[in-house]
Amino acid sequence: MEKYPLKLRYIPRDLPWGGHALRDRFGFGRDGERIAEAWVASVRPEAVSVIENGPAAGMTLGDYVAGDPTALGFHHTGERFPVLIKLIDAGDKLSVQVHPDDGYATRAENDSGKTEMWYVLRAEPGARIVYGIKDGVTVPELIGALEKGEDEKVLRCVFPKAGDVLFIPPGLVHSIGAGITLAEIQENSDLTYRIYDYDRVFDGVKRPLHTEKAADCVKYYSDGDIGRIRFSRGAGEDVICSCDRFKVRRITSRDSGGVTVTVGDDSFAALLVTGSEEGAVLSFGGEKTPLSFGDSYFVPAGTGNVAVAGNAEVLATTI
Repeated sequence: MEKYPLKLRYIPRDLPWGGHALRDRFGFGRDGERIAEAWVASVRPEAVSVIENGPAAGMTLGDYVAGDPTALGFHHTGERFPVLIKLIDAGDKLSVQVHPDDGYATRAENDSGKTEMWYVLRAEPGARIVYGIKDGVTVPELIGALEKGEDEKVLRCVFPKAGDVLFIPPGLVHSIGAGITLAEIQENSDLTYRIYDYDRVFDGVKRPLHTEKAADCVKYYSDGDIGRIRFSRGAGEDVICSCDRFKVRRITSRDSGGVTVTVGDDSFAALLVTGSEEGAVLSFGGEKTPLSFGDSYFVPAGTGNVAVAGNAEVLATTI
């Protein structure tokens, strides 16, 4: 397989809580399209990214990786594509939920757990994120309060702003609030246990809860705990996460000079454009490609140097 930056077509998902900010504020998507989630790098049974450019155009990312065992890099182990990357627009609040760790997921679901990270792109004034449980709250107290609709008594909330990073280890109770748009980098798992959904009705029915399994998985984390897990592989000037599942750099390019991303044999790089102005480009092999918000590229391991130039912000995910 020829190695070059593979531009990926986004996969739109319209969910009941979705909003219009990706389209109206960021110019992402088609006219009239409501996108709750845009899966911008995905190899899932239900949704696989399609390559849009170069010799591999029209091929799925899954088929490309299957045809080149070196594309993921030698840091990758196992058969599953390691990450799933999304843009998320919450027009309404999401359910309060928790993800299992690998041990529980293996025992209960024959699957893998989920670690994820959020990079906030937009937050309306007063918009909140549920980020853990309050000090001293036990799991039975948590479940009991949520069953009574007394979520504010037991849930810890933060009020994010654009540019904030929130790391979500397995077992951390969490929820994205209405009026927030963010990028999500996560393990390639779809295991979510819903604890509380505000008694909402969608299409005439309430969504099912997974209270018993959620209760099994809930963990309490201090801010220090989360920080240690988030940077367990070390920090760096532009590194916003370096956990044992993935590493994310926030690359900021200015007109005064570009930024080179070296993609070696150890890992691929998944590039997601989270900000761009006219003139921003991706350079590789003497060719320059304009960059727009939401553009997603999978750069196979061993590709070499790829440059981001002009005014642009890019999240670069490796393993």
